[in-house]
Amino acid sequence: MLKRPWRRIAAWLVDWLVISVWIGTLFGVGVPLYRSGALSGASPVVFNVLAFVVLVAPVTVFLAVLEARGRTIGKRALGLRVTDAAASGRVPFSRALLRNALKIALPWAIGHVAVYGFASAALGIVQA
Repeated sequence: MLKRPWRRIAAWLVDWLVISVWIGTLFGVGVPLYRSGALSGASPVVFNVLAFVVLVAPVTVFLAVLEARGRTIGKRALGLRVTDAAASGRVPFSRALLRNALKIALPWAIGHVAVYGFASAALGIVQA
């Protein structure tokens, strides 16, 4: 059996494997949509907002819901549980959402802004 830190890392990897299925689905829909010209002329701001709405926000809420229920898919697979240390019970949804917003949504959104900004500069896309 894996020691506790390794079990947490393994649980995290399982969770991200599940999330990567969602990313793959979005990729499978988004690339043909982009190539069809449906998004031609869209600014990097539009792409950032779209990425947040269809990717970052759903993943953040998904993980918060599962943590508020006591276990993410990865934690369940490795026999771990999410608890409120102070109350020795389940974490309220509001706290789970705030936690995931700070550890996932905010860094991910900042990363998207940076990548789209760099890509736009490299490709010579000028915002109006």
